[in-house]
Amino acid sequence: MEKNWIFLKTIKILADLPDDKLKEIATKFGERTYKRRSQLMHEGEPLDGIYFIIKGKVKLSKMNPDGQEKVVAVVREGEILGEIVAFDGGPCPYTAETMEEVRAAFLTIKDFNEIVINHASVTMACLQESSLRLRKAYRHMKNLALLDTFGRVAAHLFKMTRDYGVKEDRGIRIDFNITRQEMAQFVGTSRETVSRVLAEFERAGILQVDRHEIVVLDIEELRERASGGRKNSSSNEW
Repeated sequence: MEKNWIFLKTIKILADLPDDKLKEIATKFGERTYKRRSQLMHEGEPLDGIYFIIKGKVKLSKMNPDGQEKVVAVVREGEILGEIVAFDGGPCPYTAETMEEVRAAFLTIKDFNEIVINHASVTMACLQESSLRLRKAYRHMKNLALLDTFGRVAAHLFKMTRDYGVKEDRGIRIDFNITRQEMAQFVGTSRETVSRVLAEFERAGILQVDRHEIVVLDIEELRERASGGRKNSSSNEW
């Protein structure tokens, strides 16, 4: 990893460290590549290190009492996984699975704690990262509690346009290869229901949908649906 220390500059919590410090700590990292659907962490199990995502996306999920997987967040390039375990010493609070091929830098909890102790900027960046995730989690819980299925799907799509949207002449293309099943796990419904909601949005002229991509044609209408301000013309739920 020492030769590739430059990749550490892409990690948000390390962004304020000078190059000489990055080179110094780079020797502690091990770089790994994971295939799609590789599990990096398992809910409830102990964790021996932290992952720094260099490339790719990882979904974080929890299992409900009925054995259904609920996706709670996506971690992407420049973000970290597992820091909460380093701080509280508890078991892993979620399962982490790659959504595509992922390159990550791995650091033991012992080495991570040494970096945090010796570099105040890293400590503050970790707090900011954790606070941001907590805010996102609160917003996600609010959507699940207050919005119907149409609103939850719309809210998720609207968030994806902010995080992964690419502006084109026809609209905003969501540059994120997500399956219907994964979207269902995000919004707390079934894959079949997600497909029906997407079809309804397409009929309404809000989206253009095919197997591999989603393009938002009417972002203002999607925003309205995401806020719960407009109900579906046929029914609120299936």
